[in-house]
Amino acid sequence: MEGQYALDEILVTHKNNDLIKAKAVIDCLAEIDLTQRKRVLFELAKLDDVFAIPILAYLIDKHPALVAETPRLKDVLLEKSATNPGLVIKCLLEIVPETIVFVDLVEKANIREALPRLRQFLTLDIEDKLLRATIKTLGNLKDENAVKPLAAIISKSNESIQSEIVSALGKIGSKKALDELSNSLGTSANLDEKIVDLFANPDSAQSIEYLVNSLVSANAETRILGKSKLTAMGSKAIPALVKALEKSNPDLQIHVLNILLEIGDKSAVKAIRQLLNTEPENANVRFAAFEALAYLPSLKGDYLLATGLTDKDDSIRLAAAKALEKNLDRKLVTGVKNMIRSSDAEAVRIIKAIIDAEAGDLFISLVDLPFFLRISIDYIALKVHASIKAYFLNVLNDKEKSHIADQIKKASQRQQEKTARPFICAVDDSTMILSVYRRVINELGFEPVLFDQPEKALFWLAENKPSLVLTDLNMPEITGIELSKRIREQYSRSDLPIVMVTTQEEGKDDRELSAAGINQVLSKPFDTAMVREALAELSILPRFNSEGEQV
Repeated sequence: MEGQYALDEILVTHKNNDLIKAKAVIDCLAEIDLTQRKRVLFELAKLDDVFAIPILAYLIDKHPALVAETPRLKDVLLEKSATNPGLVIKCLLEIVPETIVFVDLVEKANIREALPRLRQFLTLDIEDKLLRATIKTLGNLKDENAVKPLAAIISKSNESIQSEIVSALGKIGSKKALDELSNSLGTSANLDEKIVDLFANPDSAQSIEYLVNSLVSANAETRILGKSKLTAMGSKAIPALVKALEKSNPDLQIHVLNILLEIGDKSAVKAIRQLLNTEPENANVRFAAFEALAYLPSLKGDYLLATGLTDKDDSIRLAAAKALEKNLDRKLVTGVKNMIRSSDAEAVRIIKAIIDAEAGDLFISLVDLPFFLRISIDYIALKVHASIKAYFLNVLNDKEKSHIADQIKKASQRQQEKTARPFICAVDDSTMILSVYRRVINELGFEPVLFDQPEKALFWLAENKPSLVLTDLNMPEITGIELSKRIREQYSRSDLPIVMVTTQEEGKDDRELSAAGINQVLSKPFDTAMVREALAELSILPRFNSEGEQV
């Protein structure tokens, strides 16, 4: 096609308002030389808006290489669209390939009058490329009225569309938009990851609050991701986390307390103390609170720490003893002495908790009390795991109390195990919970094998077969569900039982747990009696004869 002919044809089609023929001429422009081509396009840009706007849009969509030669054409189209937005809206009424160009023009020319039509696109069966462009424009123009339509299609969309919707709602950024994102958590693991990533904005207090809400997602992976993001934020997350402690949701409080422990910021101590002062009914909350205080810088002489020693739950007494050891001073030692002065069953439970927690400084401060000494010698010599016994023998020798260490050794000789004990493997990312496992498993006559990382447990299980695996649900990198699935690649349900030990709410999806190969679910907080019952139901409780030998 000759350049002059092409130009003449463009002018004729303009006169006749024949857009179809004009597009056909545009399709042939690549056949003429560059100088003539630029001349035709220059003349095209000078034509009236009614004709030029749709043709330029067609050119930009269909022939990007030609537009690259004359980039000014995009500016011309934008200028024409900004001065005549009604024509752009009219062009949006019919969906054609170049509609995506008009969607882009709505954003660049800020044609807000076109937003109702774009919202209609969300309800139509259009190709993904156009839908993504539409969602992007609605987000960039912060169209509040698009929040509900966007949220309505998020669960029905593929991953690329979902990602664009999450981005758009984040850019709109209103409370309603963020509420819809928060409500969409649990739709799928991939979508949850995108939403959590968006909420993980350390410079937005509002976003952090929504990120805290991810901690109560029904999806374990989402909870773990939310916890990791909040932990990484450090002190910036503290205000939102402290605020969440005030909510009457035990699962949320537990996750928040675990994060506060990981962050290690002393500014959280006051809020945790206030929570304990309310005497939470949920034992898991009390445990998590004392566990956090055991690792956070606290106030010396804080007698609240000692109150946990009288809790009815064994694991909480252990956590409280750990917290006391961390923040021990003369005032607290005096308080504990008063608590065990009565020499009753309650005092015995307190002494055992101090020993199980390996609270060495507190132990040395009390060991010269006759009642404390008598109970400690028997308990360490005859009941505790060998690692705890070794710990206290070292403590006593270091503190020049070797005569007490000798008494423990002498008492230990009265009980010599005649056979190797069967193993129980326990996996939990909390060292405090592992201390509880050690005490319980040892008390039941098994040898505890403890792991704070699932990957380490899998490595050990590849070469060893215990009687049982006890695992937490929420663990970083590998959840309890994933751990169980990987164990099942090697061992069947009957060959190696797995018990999930978690909070009641976290373990509510019985179908998912069963599909992963979990034999039983045990609720925290657990004690020796609960684990013994679970073992009995699985027919793996060991029996011993009168000589102490396993049969």
